[in-house]
Amino acid sequence: MPPENYQLETTEDFQNHRIQAEKAMRWLMETPIPKGAAISKTLNGFVIEWIKGAPIEIETRIEMLGPMIKQEYQYGPEMLLIYQSGMAVAEIENLPLTSGQKQLVGIHAMINAYQMIKAEAPFHYLDKMEKLQKKGKLAYWVEQKIR
Repeated sequence: MPPENYQLETTEDFQNHRIQAEKAMRWLMETPIPKGAAISKTLNGFVIEWIKGAPIEIETRIEMLGPMIKQEYQYGPEMLLIYQSGMAVAEIENLPLTSGQKQLVGIHAMINAYQMIKAEAPFHYLDKMEKLQKKGKLAYWVEQKIR
């Protein structure tokens, strides 16, 4: 699914692969992690490289993810990439979002991915985020975290 023999060095390279990067990020966000494991390994490198060098603005806020990463959730790295992908796709679509709104988009992407796997891979921190989302309090929680 990632382009073969791709090169991401110039602004033009990133622009030329924008559509492929967006499709790859959407696939990562929409495919249950265990089912897509074999394909996602090859996609992850491409997506990470594209996000790191693309002319987009996303900010990975560890205070949003710290407990998940520190507690070594079995899908922590995948969830981090899904969180970043959600924000990156919003940037690609030129959505006029504040920093907090971008964080919320990334967290929503992570929660959606989690809902597909939580029966097999529960994690209390993501359960907490899901409950906040259901209560309509997730946006407030995000704003408090980023202050």
